[in-house]
Amino acid sequence: MKRQFIFFVLVILFNSCKQTSEVPVCNVIEPRANIKSLLDSFVMVNGQNNAEYGIYIDKTSPHDYDLILYTGNEPLTKEEDRLNNQYPRQ
Repeated sequence: MKRQFIFFVLVILFNSCKQTSEVPVCNVIEPRANIKSLLDSFVMVNGQNNAEYGIYIDKTSPHDYDLILYTGNEPLTKEEDRLNNQYPRQ
């Protein structure tokens, strides 16, 4: 009886503590259709004159967010990115 109990506990332990080895295929985020059309229009209007495009997302509540679209010669967060070693280009 004691062996059966230990076996039962081990089976439950192994089944409940299983780690998944799922690795994301890529780090690409696909926006919803309405946001995608907004981004496409923004790029078409501004053309390829500027070197940097940016989208900044500010979550204002669990269901609402503000989007800031930016285009220019350098990112808005250039200094912050440099200080945090987050921006690969110099």
